[in-house]
Formats: sequence, C-alpha cells, structure tokens
Amino acid sequence: MFLYANGCSFTWGDELAKIVAPKKLNNEQKKRWKKISENRPPRHDDYWAGSVVISDNEEHRLKYSWPGQLAELLNCDGFDNDAFPGGSNERILRTTTDWILYNKDRYPDLFVAIGWTYHSRFELWNEEYKCYKQYNPNTRGLDKKEKLFIDSYWKYTYNDYERISNFLQCVITLQTFLKYHKINFLFFNAIQDLHGLGEFDLTIFDHLLDEIDRNRYFLLKKGTFNTWDEEKKYPRGPDFHPLEESHAEWAKVLYNHINENGLCND
Repeated sequence: MFLYANGCSFTWGDELAKIVAPKKLNNEQKKRWKKISENRPPRHDDYWAGSVVISDNEEHRLKYSWPGQLAELLNCDGFDNDAFPGGSNERILRTTTDWILYNKDRYPDLFVAIGWTYHSRFELWNEEYKCYKQYNPNTRGLDKKEKLFIDSYWKYTYNDYERISNFLQCVITLQTFLKYHKINFLFFNAIQDLHGLGEFDLTIFDHLLDEIDRNRYFLLKKGTFNTWDEEKKYPRGPDFHPLEESHAEWAKVLYNHINENGLCND
C-alpha cells in the first residue's frame, strides 16, 4: 500500500526542519527536489504556493511528520507528503485530484489521508506570474499591485459563510472523487473545526454536512490535531507547530481509527 497525504503546515511538518529558499538550495537539496517532483504532475504553482518545498533536513521532516509515521504504522511501501505550509483547502482539493489522476495506475493500492485547514485561506490564479498563489489574512511579501487587490478582497468580498460553504464543498467533492475511484481515505481537521465557529449559524450547512461520511472524517464537528496537541501539552516549536512527539502520537490516533473502522479493507 502507498500513502498519499495532503494538508497545510501541520501535515507538512513545519518546524521539524527549516524551509530553504529556492535560491539557497544546495546540490543535494536540488536532487531531493527533482526526486519528489517525479511523483507529481506538472503544476502551475508559485514555489511558495505548493509546487515543491524543501527543508534543510528532508529525511528527518518526512520521517517524523505524521504522514511518515502513519505510513510506517500501516506498513506502507512508500508515501508522498504533498502538503504545504499556508496552503488552502482549495489547494488540497486541486493538488490531490491531480496527483491521483497522475499516479493511480502506478499505485493501485492507495490510501489517502487529508488534514483540512482554515476555511479563510484561499488560492487564486495570478496571471502576471502565471501561477496559483495562496492567501490568508496574514499573507506577507505581496508586491504593491497584489497587495492592493488582496486588501480589496478582504474588505469588500470576503465572507465567512461563503468560505465555510466552500470548505464543505471541497470535502464533499474530494470524498466523491475518491469513492468513485474506489480509493480508501481518512479526513480530519488539522487546525480548525466547526465547533470553533460557534458565532455562526451552521444549521444552514446541514444539507452539506449530511453528505459527509462521518466514518471517514475523524472528529468532523469537534476536534483537531491542533486542539488535541494543546490538550496533551506536547512541546511545540517557536511558531507553535507540533513537534516530533506530537506527530508520532497523532499518527497512532489516526492509525487506531483506521484499524477500528476497517478503513483499509473496503
């Protein structure tokens, strides 16, 4: 079995190793980049928007992030951690479906694990740079024109209800896609759950929630990797990302849910 994982920084393994800027890659890191890219379809992504991201210790990050730990528990032949720090749910949907269509014949026995992220994050095509770019309320490093546009978006266009609806539709779309291709999977909330959105009337989304397979969405309404980690009081990095112990224990939680519910047996 081969494990494919996608998500944001909580899946990528931020702070297990340090991200290396593209221009500072050494020859060994360039080889690693090329090797990872062989598994992935051609993408029109900005480097920082999730094409391939390299750290200063890839072996450590890949092994000790929860996808690496889960792959070991499941006795997988291999795995691909396709997550990206700051990535959106839209990116998760787009890159996961692309990856599967590109690789499904290569890996007929495939298991997909997704850690969904903040609903407020989104991606847009940037025609000037000819790539997809990821945005969130704290996005930095925008050029003047880009900042003017994004600031206008937050001021005049952004709406939480629209973004929650978009998130749930991403979940349903990917769930439907995976079931159509007869691929086993597990979803969970990496950082944000619906319980944390108590100020909103979520009953208007009941028709969407009813479509989600609760057996394959671990802790759909209440519970995240983030809150679980906080309750366990595991050590965190300076930017509050889970570290090795937390990733390892979270992988065990996911593994137990997979085993107890026979999610690899369909």
